[in-house]
Amino acid sequence: MTRPPVLGTSRAELAETYDRGRLSFLLDAAELGPIVELWPGTFLVSGHREVHEVLVGSNRKFLSTQNFLRSKVSGDLGSESVQRWMRSRKAASAALASRRRLDDHQVELAHDTNAIVRSWLGRAVGERELIDTLQVLTSASISRYCFGTRDFDEIPSLAQELLDSLFPITASPFVLPRWLRWRPSDLRVRRALRNLESAVAKLARAPGTDGLCDDLQSADLPPKDVVQMIISTLLAAHGVPASAILWGMVELGGRGAVQEQLRGEGGEGALTRVVSETLRLWPPSWMLGRDAAEDIPFGDWEMKKGSVVMVSSWVTHRVSPTFAPTGGDFRPERWIDAAPQRGEFIPFGGGPRWCVGAKFAERELSTVLGEIVRNSTMRIQLSGAELKVNERRTLTPEGFSMRFYDPVGA
Repeated sequence: MTRPPVLGTSRAELAETYDRGRLSFLLDAAELGPIVELWPGTFLVSGHREVHEVLVGSNRKFLSTQNFLRSKVSGDLGSESVQRWMRSRKAASAALASRRRLDDHQVELAHDTNAIVRSWLGRAVGERELIDTLQVLTSASISRYCFGTRDFDEIPSLAQELLDSLFPITASPFVLPRWLRWRPSDLRVRRALRNLESAVAKLARAPGTDGLCDDLQSADLPPKDVVQMIISTLLAAHGVPASAILWGMVELGGRGAVQEQLRGEGGEGALTRVVSETLRLWPPSWMLGRDAAEDIPFGDWEMKKGSVVMVSSWVTHRVSPTFAPTGGDFRPERWIDAAPQRGEFIPFGGGPRWCVGAKFAERELSTVLGEIVRNSTMRIQLSGAELKVNERRTLTPEGFSMRFYDPVGA
């Protein structure tokens, strides 16, 4: 390829536009080509071939150099910190994909979901109650998976406290220099992180079985690495699955025929397609970043070392050949014969940094959505002319309520 088009001359020039409507800004930029220079040194990569190259090149050509505090870390595979992190990921991956553990966990998750649905039947439930309830459900779900038979009651609230304190930092389009990071908001983050680290470390040492913490400790990981991996898992699975579940409910809430299909013969296959389409159209973790570790050729053009790369699954899922030109439509039936090419369907990332909890997330999403549809009929009610999207954290729908009916009498 030739040199990508340049959208702006400075980050400051475009930051306000980007912050005013991030999704539309990026989708418009992607129309200019598979790689677009948003501002000098920062590139949006949306073409599926180029996205695949970025993802498989993680830890080598393209480095993940920020942690969840947006502090600089080494992303080089040769560094000790990255090697330790990858060992932790390997141990966690096996536990989070265990068929036996997932089957056992599904029974409790289905029971908890049914109790929630019973509390919703016969009334309209607002968006705030829906997302809050789903976050409580998914936070308890991952806490149970992490700590097994131990008493994890305080963990969800501590995780929420950390996420709330992180929001002013992660929502900003700017990354402040280290010497400006001792503002009250940053101090709140560090205090919340210490509280969660202390609780996780104490709980991991407590008597108990059948938790992710047991698997990590059995892998002979240092206690600090066990705590870090559990916290990473807790934060990733706290609000992200809740947003995905809510998007599935929103899309199904206006499609009574699809709900009937899910309750009928062959419903399991239809549910799998609904889950895939929900993750395609509304991937809650919709943006990831990498730094170019070296000069990297793309055809006749070369991306310079130190360049910042942005990959938006929300954008790529809409513009990739397999899904375009209907990439913005909710069409579960497309998955009957869809065969995405590499880099076209990336709700869990890809390459060595792919989400280790992908199997867990898919099982959780299918279990909760399946139980909701089996035990109720949903009808969405918009507050205004159209649905709104909150893109400040995970992608979350706004401007609606959902009425729940008994499926027998609906």
